[in-house]
Amino acid sequence: MATSSIMIQQPADTQPLTQGGGDGSSSKGKSSGSGTTGTGSTTTTTATGTAASVNSKLKASLGRYSTPGGGRSGPPSGGPPSGGSGGPGGNPPRAPGPPAPAPPAQGGQQPIVRAADIKSIGGLPQVFTGDRLIADNFIKEVKGYLRLNQDVAGYNSPIKKVALTLTLMKGPQVAGWTRDMGTWLDTLDPVLDNIPDVWDQFLYEFSQQFQDSQREN
Repeated sequence: MATSSIMIQQPADTQPLTQGGGDGSSSKGKSSGSGTTGTGSTTTTTATGTAASVNSKLKASLGRYSTPGGGRSGPPSGGPPSGGSGGPGGNPPRAPGPPAPAPPAQGGQQPIVRAADIKSIGGLPQVFTGDRLIADNFIKEVKGYLRLNQDVAGYNSPIKKVALTLTLMKGPQVAGWTRDMGTWLDTLDPVLDNIPDVWDQFLYEFSQQFQDSQREN
């Protein structure tokens, strides 16, 4: 089976993801740089290749939402500015506190076994209609709900996480964006493309669409 090469346009601060052999050389029974070993054996899809496929399909689905002339090339980085030093003189040094407590004895507790066939618990986050003032809180509530139900079958699937979040977004301000995100999900392979990058890409696109202006003001 011939080795294919996948390259997508990445933000300026990231390197393109590629899949394929190094020098293109091959020998009978083994192809250099690919996941195929032996004549006629199945091909193992690497994580890099799958992430590239997921990203490529996302960009195709959200093509009309790209900002003319570019924009920020990747997820926001950095953090809040560090505070300055104290004023002249400063505060007197604090007295040393009490010694730290001794760590718990090792081997004294058993891990909790996960329950089988458990049902989802907790209330769903409120519907998001596109109001940028509550965009941060909406995503925090979604993450909290997923964290609470991470043991429930299906709730740990990146594709299902995105699908659930889209059902919580309604109204004319989000209709076009959610429709295109749904189109993206429909292009993904439910097995090979069900990787953490799907959820990460969704969170980044949500941030770009609904959270950025709030953070800059």
